[in-house]
Amino acid sequence: MRGAACTALLALLLDGLVILASRLWLERGLAR
Repeated sequence: MRGAACTALLALLLDGLVILASRLWLERGLAR
């Protein structure tokens, strides 16, 4: 149970990081 919760949390964190990175990349690309 604890392992599954850890995996879910890691997946959520990775999702957030990907979204943040793509948003920053898009903003940087639009600024040019």
